[in-house]
Formats: sequence, structure tokens, C-alpha cells
Amino acid sequence: MTLNQYRDNWNYMYEWKRGIDSQWFPCHILINDNHTDNEHICIYTRNGTILKEHPKNVRRMSEKDYRKQREQYISLLGKHYKTYGFHETLKEDLELLMKS
Repeated sequence: MTLNQYRDNWNYMYEWKRGIDSQWFPCHILINDNHTDNEHICIYTRNGTILKEHPKNVRRMSEKDYRKQREQYISLLGKHYKTYGFHETLKEDLELLMKS
């Protein structure tokens, strides 16, 4: 995806944290085929920041948290939810989550 596609996609399937006792925040993982760095993962955060994080600070979102977040965002976005990266059904999005 391009950065604009990441910016317009609210269908986050990963989360990251800063520090030991921090809470987890939604993010996208940026994939850069030109540079392999096993010590860091490049992420796009919910507020639009691009960061490099240690793999231990990035994880796939749990199904429970994903369902909760999806419900909140779809409620907020109303009929425009598909414009922001969500699929028609929860089943489609959960299949994508499990493949990520």
C-alpha cells in the first residue's frame, strides 16, 4: 500500500507499544522489500507517524480487541466505513486478520 492508502485505512490489524508498562495502540506494518532489518519493524501509527519498533513491541491484534475496535470505528464512520478499509462483513475482516 502507499502512504495515502495507509492514512485512509482505519482497519488496523496490528498494535504497538512504547515501553514496558505502556498500553497497546493500533498500527499498520509497513513492508519495505528494499531493506531488511530484523531488529526493527517499520510501522504506521494511528496518528500518522512512521516509526521503527522492536518486534517485541509489535503484535497482531487479538480477535477480541479487533472486534471491539471495528465496532467502534464502523459506528463512528456510519455508511462510509468501506471507504476506510473495512469490508462488508465482519467475517471478511476476520479472515483478513487471521491471514495477516
